[in-house]
Amino acid sequence: MALNKSSLASDLEKALNSSLPGGDDFEKEAEIKKKNKKMAKMMADAIDKFVKSASVDVSGLETLPGTQVTTNPGQPVVAPGSGATTGPGTGLTTGPGKENPASGIDCCKVY
Repeated sequence: MALNKSSLASDLEKALNSSLPGGDDFEKEAEIKKKNKKMAKMMADAIDKFVKSASVDVSGLETLPGTQVTTNPGQPVVAPGSGATTGPGTGLTTGPGKENPASGIDCCKVY
C-alpha cells in the first residue's frame, strides 16, 4: 500500500492544531494554522522521502521449493492424407516456490 501524502499531511495538521490555545485573537490563530499546514506538508514530504529510500534486508526469509508437475503423454493424431502423427509428449515442469511461513516477514530489517 502506497503512502498517501495528502492524507498524512492532513492528519499531521490536525494533530498540530489540536494544541492551539482557545482565545479571541483570530488573526494570530489563522497565522498559526497557516504555519502548521506548511509544517505538516513538509513533514509528510520528509516521511514519504524516507519511506521511498528505505532499504529492506530480506536475508531472513526462506523460500520453499517449487512443485514439480508431470504433463500427460503424447496422444496419436490422425491428419487427413498424411498418416498418423503424435501430439506433444510427456514433460516435467516446476511451479514457482512460495515463502516459508515459518520464516515470516518479521525477519526483515528496514534501515
